[in-house]
Amino acid sequence: MEARLIELGYTTDTLRDFTVALVSDPLMDITLLTAPSSARPGQTITIHVVWKNNGGDGNAWVAVGDLDYPTPMLYSRMFPVFSGIAGYDDVVLIMPNRNFRLELQVGHETL
Repeated sequence: MEARLIELGYTTDTLRDFTVALVSDPLMDITLLTAPSSARPGQTITIHVVWKNNGGDGNAWVAVGDLDYPTPMLYSRMFPVFSGIAGYDDVVLIMPNRNFRLELQVGHETL
């Protein structure tokens, strides 16, 4: 590039290199999960999850799915997070007439 500028009649007097750092995505971690060990059919159950973002700023999500029925998530929430922030979600569900095998997920949006 410098040679081209010189050919056009320009001379570089000062040159500085610099770097623009890549911002990391959020890195969500479950730090606490509490849920009842049993419940009666039709009873309200509350799942409490505490999460922390150990990565950069961005959009994160919390979701709960039923492992026995591949249906849409029972609970899903996306929200903005900042580096180092912690928070929690309380997920309220109704106990079905069967064992309730659940999966809790936390993650982040990738663009």
